[in-house]
Amino acid sequence: MDNKYKRLAKNSFWTLLGNSGSKILGFLLLPLYTRWLGTSGFGESDLITTYSSFLVCVMTMCVSDAIFAFTKNQDDEKKRVLFSTSLSFIVIVLLLWLLVWIILDLGFSYFEVKNSFADNIWLIYGVVVTTFLQQYSQQFILSLEKIKLYSTTGIIHTLLTFAFSFWLIPAIGVRGYILAIIYSNLFTALYSFFFSRSYSFLSFKSIESSKIKEVLRYSIPLIPNGIMWWLVSAINRPIMEYNLSYADIGIFAVANRFPGVITMVFTVFSVALNISVFEEYGKSTFNTFFTTTFKVIFSIIVVLVSVINVLSIEIIRLFAAPEFAEAAKYMPILVLSAFYSCVSSYFGTTYVVVKQSKYFFYSSLWGAVTALLLNLVLIPLCGLYGAALSVLFSFVAMSMTRYYYSLQFAKVNLLPRIFIYSLSLISVAIVAIFVDSFIIRLSSLAIPFATVFFLDGKFIIKYIKTKND
Repeated sequence: MDNKYKRLAKNSFWTLLGNSGSKILGFLLLPLYTRWLGTSGFGESDLITTYSSFLVCVMTMCVSDAIFAFTKNQDDEKKRVLFSTSLSFIVIVLLLWLLVWIILDLGFSYFEVKNSFADNIWLIYGVVVTTFLQQYSQQFILSLEKIKLYSTTGIIHTLLTFAFSFWLIPAIGVRGYILAIIYSNLFTALYSFFFSRSYSFLSFKSIESSKIKEVLRYSIPLIPNGIMWWLVSAINRPIMEYNLSYADIGIFAVANRFPGVITMVFTVFSVALNISVFEEYGKSTFNTFFTTTFKVIFSIIVVLVSVINVLSIEIIRLFAAPEFAEAAKYMPILVLSAFYSCVSSYFGTTYVVVKQSKYFFYSSLWGAVTALLLNLVLIPLCGLYGAALSVLFSFVAMSMTRYYYSLQFAKVNLLPRIFIYSLSLISVAIVAIFVDSFIIRLSSLAIPFATVFFLDGKFIIKYIKTKND
């Protein structure tokens, strides 16, 4: 087996260990969160975290996304300069944003503005700051290739979130849950910072203003991309807040938790894939490598998407409080959208290695425009079904445009394969939504299994034999 595939498999294993552990713990704790918070409380907390995820991108200029790309494969001195300069710059930026927050808070109080953002403005600021610190430290760990440490921090983060939630939610409800996120982000960032010895790369003497210009030239074009991505996946929340209720948002948020299994599995591969793509790009075998990894990864994703959709009703009953049962109606559409999100992210890896972040923006723009238009039309007409369908079609638009732009850097022909995968997944999703019989739903799994076998059966068998050799 080639060293590049062994390295990818090794890195994937350690990432899987950390991510799967944290996700499994998260799902096991979901019944407690849903019972503690109820549909309305869970909906309000989802709105707060949704606004925070958007603002992390804008307020920190996506610098945490750039630190890996700029420090990977650099010597220690260059890493020290980049790490210290970027972190110092964002700390100053966040202090300036603090003044903006004070003005906003005064304005909301004066005009008596009441909504999920105005009511929780300082909690949102706390989530933004600590999320940046956590993400920045995590991305730098990857550049140091400390994959084992990276894998353990996900589990630690989840355990800390639960511990703080157990303490705070019964006392102060939704705000307790958000404070638990803030505290767990902060402690996880400190854990990563000290146990990775990242502090040895922090030096005020190493700050070079010219370096932040290089980083910002890469990261600033990611801001519109981040905004577009947020519009695709989260613009439905404020539109739902206007048209529906916190309870509806809570039901949708629970349904939207389980596509996280798909993105978690893909993240396992993508973290390792980013490292491997950096090492393989420019070699004569890159296109073969890129195609091979796609076949392996998406054969697994197709089967996993189908299994989760078939079991959607049972999963919601098992992992959520009874008042969230309606979430099973929308879950298959959202799980299907996760497939296209993974396709989009896969082809986006080529933009990272060539440092052409503008293509993230171009492709995300198509998804964002689709999301905004469909959400404005479909949510008032179809409620939560409209929100779910808007997410699906937005990710389809984004994935197809990212595929098109990536052809400049990876000469592959994977569109027919994506189309065939899509047909099998849509068939299973339709059965999962409209058929109550468990036996019929289970039998529909024959479609994706047959698809994977006929498309990639010989390849997978050959790949396994090669690996064993």
